[in-house]
Amino acid sequence: MDLVASHLGPDRRTVQLHLGDGTPTFFPVAELEELVQQLQNRFAFSIDAELAIEIDPRTVSTKTLSPLARLGFNRASFGVQDFATDVQQAVNRIQPLDVVERALSGARDAGFLSINVDLIYGLSQQTVA
Repeated sequence: MDLVASHLGPDRRTVQLHLGDGTPTFFPVAELEELVQQLQNRFAFSIDAELAIEIDPRTVSTKTLSPLARLGFNRASFGVQDFATDVQQAVNRIQPLDVVERALSGARDAGFLSINVDLIYGLSQQTVA
């Protein structure tokens, strides 16, 4: 972080941050709070910056979503991959539709301004239909 911050300088505003490439919400909220604090200490975030975080809909709850929104995250990206049960079973990522709906609704209720659902094409058992 220090290396990147030193190259950007204090006058350059950060307009977008994406915590992802996996599931950052695997970490306890206290650790994410520490990470956000360290980022804020080093980078000048624009007041309207998009702060995004990837979330596994199977493991998230309002207990997690509300603190993330309070930390400033305003975009939630949910790793759904596919809605078809046979595809979910083939990739060992089973998440019934009601679980996904509950996660999306929880994100809206927590105050996220933007919600994204990640879908993957080319998984085992997927068809064009």
